[in-house]
Amino acid sequence: MPGVDEKPLGENTAKFLDDVKKGKSRSFLLVCKGPKVVFLSVKKKPVKKNELNDAKKDGFKGDPYFGVITGKGMDLVFNLAQADGYDKPPVKEVVLRDFLEEHAGLKCKPTFQVVPESPAIPFDDDDLQNPHVARFMKLEEPIALYVENPANQAQIQTLTTLIKETRLLLQGGDFVEGAKKIDEIERIVKSNSPNTAADPGPSAAELAMTFAGRLKVLKPDIDKVLAADLASTQQLKTLVAEAGTAGRDKKFAHGLGVLDQIEPLLKQAVKELEQRGPTTEDPGAAFNNRLKTLLPKIKEAVSRGVNSAQQIQQLAGEAGNAAKQKQFAQAHPLLDQVEALLGQLGDDSRTLHPQFAQKWEEAKTGWGDAIDVVNAQFEKLRVALINEEDEELKRIAEFSLNAVTGDHRVPLQAAILDVDRAAADKKTGPINKARTLIEEFRDHIDTDDQVEACDDNPFEVKVTIRETLEPALKKMDQVLATAFGP
Repeated sequence: MPGVDEKPLGENTAKFLDDVKKGKSRSFLLVCKGPKVVFLSVKKKPVKKNELNDAKKDGFKGDPYFGVITGKGMDLVFNLAQADGYDKPPVKEVVLRDFLEEHAGLKCKPTFQVVPESPAIPFDDDDLQNPHVARFMKLEEPIALYVENPANQAQIQTLTTLIKETRLLLQGGDFVEGAKKIDEIERIVKSNSPNTAADPGPSAAELAMTFAGRLKVLKPDIDKVLAADLASTQQLKTLVAEAGTAGRDKKFAHGLGVLDQIEPLLKQAVKELEQRGPTTEDPGAAFNNRLKTLLPKIKEAVSRGVNSAQQIQQLAGEAGNAAKQKQFAQAHPLLDQVEALLGQLGDDSRTLHPQFAQKWEEAKTGWGDAIDVVNAQFEKLRVALINEEDEELKRIAEFSLNAVTGDHRVPLQAAILDVDRAAADKKTGPINKARTLIEEFRDHIDTDDQVEACDDNPFEVKVTIRETLEPALKKMDQVLATAFGP
């Protein structure tokens, strides 16, 4: 039995739990006996086995659970890895919640999440002062290049294991063994050669198309899970942001690897949502979602000048007015009529404007140049923010440009590829979808507070997200609008 003066918390656990509330991942050891939590230790570094022995000596005996806490604010996620042998939560979440409130003075909503691998704990500024950690982090770019080389696929698993082991050693303070692992990683990545494979593998363009296509397929389920209150939502959000960064940096092989991590997590989350059963959807949201789905087809009908275009617009307008008055029983039948008229439309018989291909290539090049300019600006701003002491500014620095721009870029890039791939008589749908995404993108950068904060930053770092991206988006929209002639 624990002594009267023995607390069921490891040293500095309350402090490290406060770090998690600020969005920093931390390691944990949880000891459970039957349906109860009897001990918790949270550390910045991996919790070592000897801490479990010390807890047992103090009378806190039970089954040990090692993992990583992620999350922010009230939402703390206790991640247990299947790779470590865990397949279910050790106790009910309400038990963990009551334990944290009683012994750590922490009011929060903790959840358990069983994941394939424990999330990595990022190094912070203090860690980077260590020469071994700095050396390890400098390998990030060579590792990315190695992974993207199709000739090296057979070594990827070995390299991934080495990276994980190295990170754990460095975070655990074992710099001697960590340095040896870094030597091994360096030997592997320095052997990288684009000429070592007889089969050149997929080109960068093919990888880009595969990445964009897979992300497009996953996006509906991603949106559904991110909008839900699930234990896996925070981890999924982190992986989606990582995939977005990989797409931005054109590291599509890495991005595809991240999508491989997202897919099983997403499948499990969708299954959980299905098990919850149907929920009562807000009627206004249901109508808006339905109308939003129809808008690209409505725009297509108008742009083609079909005979029923005016009637379609009129019916859609009447449906919108009925919805504003919350007369959804009247609004939905009007959309039924719109859908019926749209279903009668055949393929577009119009001919593309002779100069469309040239103007479209110019517009896309201008868009790519604009993204490169803003990426370079944002990186300089990110460095300035990291050097600030303010924790909130440092948190913003962890975002990618994709996150600041509302993750509009990847869907738009997929839509651009759809326009390029579509046959001439099938381009109307992709063009209208791309124009809708461009409109949403323009609206976001025009109204978003984070975009404004970056553009008007006080750090004497020139950032022109609105000034640079808006003209490029407008140009693409203009070219698409006149694809079939003025």
